[in-house]
Amino acid sequence: MQETVLIGDLELDKVLDIEVSQSRKLAAHPIPGWDGDLIQDMGEAAAEITIRGIAHGEDAGQRLEDLRAAFGDGTPLDFVSSASVATEVEQTLLARLDVVQSGHLNGGYMYAMTLRRYVPPPEPTIGGFSADFLQDLGDLNVADALANTGAFADALGTAQGALDSVNAALDVLEDAKNFVEGALELEPLLSAMGTVASSAK
Repeated sequence: MQETVLIGDLELDKVLDIEVSQSRKLAAHPIPGWDGDLIQDMGEAAAEITIRGIAHGEDAGQRLEDLRAAFGDGTPLDFVSSASVATEVEQTLLARLDVVQSGHLNGGYMYAMTLRRYVPPPEPTIGGFSADFLQDLGDLNVADALANTGAFADALGTAQGALDSVNAALDVLEDAKNFVEGALELEPLLSAMGTVASSAK
């Protein structure tokens, strides 16, 4: 059964076979004294798809030029295939293109190409914030924000004044407390002086 494969808007001629290779990104860290290595799994690598086929007919040369143009452009291409082995791949980059022209094909050619699965990169962030967040921040009403800041500063100043008054009252109470404690310490001496004065009379 011949598979149907579309790369971008180009349908490939007479696909003979499709090979999909998948692997994981494993980093090996040697540990002294260990039998073996510490293996770190860094996720799945981009799937690699190899397609082989034959193109022939009057417009075979033009389709070959279209393939070469796609290869030279280097942009991600939509990928559609009827083969079940490659149904999870949606976009690809054309990594390698091999063409063999033979007189046995009456002007046709054999081709082989290697595609790499393409996954769009995440949105860039600035200082840990996404572009959407920065856009929302830019849409804020700056005048209202400054007004709210002024009101907050006024409230903060009022609160600071109240706090200063409370601290002053606490200082007065502390002085009164110290005066009372000093008077209590003098009470025995004053009592003795009173007794001496009474005896002298």
